Amino acid sequence: MVVAFACAAFACEPGTKAPAAAVELGQPRGDLTAAERAAFERGRVLFSQKFEPAQGLGPFYNDVSCTSCHDTPTVGGSGDMAHAARLGAVPGAVHLVALPRHAIEGRPSPAVPTGATVIAVRPPPLYGLGLIDRLTEADLRAACDPDDADHDGVRGHVDLRDDGRLGRFGQRALNASLTMMVALAAAEEMGLTNDFQNKHPGDDDAVPDPELGPEAIRDLTAFVRGLAPPARGGAEPRGEHIFSAFGCAACHTPVLARKVPGVYSDFCVHGMGPALDTGAADHGYSVASDEWRTTPLWGLRHRHAYLHDERASSLEQAISLHGGEAQGARDRFNGAAPEDRAALLAFLGTL
Repeated sequence: MVVAFACAAFACEPGTKAPAAAVELGQPRGDLTAAERAAFERGRVLFSQKFEPAQGLGPFYNDVSCTSCHDTPTVGGSGDMAHAARLGAVPGAVHLVALPRHAIEGRPSPAVPTGATVIAVRPPPLYGLGLIDRLTEADLRAACDPDDADHDGVRGHVDLRDDGRLGRFGQRALNASLTMMVALAAAEEMGLTNDFQNKHPGDDDAVPDPELGPEAIRDLTAFVRGLAPPARGGAEPRGEHIFSAFGCAACHTPVLARKVPGVYSDFCVHGMGPALDTGAADHGYSVASDEWRTTPLWGLRHRHAYLHDERASSLEQAISLHGGEAQGARDRFNGAAPEDRAALLAFLGTL
């Protein structure tokens, strides 16, 4: 599976260096230095490692390796709902809490707290995220500036965390950096304590903390940071024009901050209406219960189910579930002539 990535078809920032073309999906970008490539390869080994309780796995966990949840269509990709992260909104809690699915031998299965609202979120693909990690907070604020909205009800905003940083990673933009995202995933998805995150709740096993040292977190982060982004698998100019004319590009912007071509996301959070309202807000962040970060559309053609919980089995169904700030774009799609709808879907099939 080979993809190409280049700035030629997009309005890149002058001087922006695009990764080399024809990079295999799941492989490193062509612009990594020798040191970055070496760290990438070390991280690749750790990413596929199956951890055991003697190495710190658990006591509560979702699965035993990173690839268990990020393997579709290749290593570093997404996963299915069987590996979805479960987040719980507990009455009175400031933050959503992780609700792991499994326990090591001798421990009772983790229980959902009484009264908690549970949100299941599929593992997102990790391709190309190193390019997003390079963006400054000023870049993110500019991309989410409501003064630049097209006055079609689009008013997305950055996710302001309670530590003052801006979130950008995860389906609800809760993580401010790739290091933070990787460290949190290690702690919450596998129960591996590390110095970049607080000790995992209930981690009272006999393995000394931190169970993952700083070098391991840095190498895992280097792997994710170095993954090449997916790119177009063809061209459908008429469908792309309709995509923009319908207002889809107001959130799924083709070039982020004039630095990341082909991403089709503004990395803002937007109100998506009642169909996508979880009924649970995380009060440690500036994200309401119906708000989600704009999903990057690069690599869309490799997915087979859509939205954070995969409830949509087709792109038409996913579009129809868009509401809130996306209602105008959705209504234009639903009311369009069949040939225009087909052209837009053909364009999405190239991403």
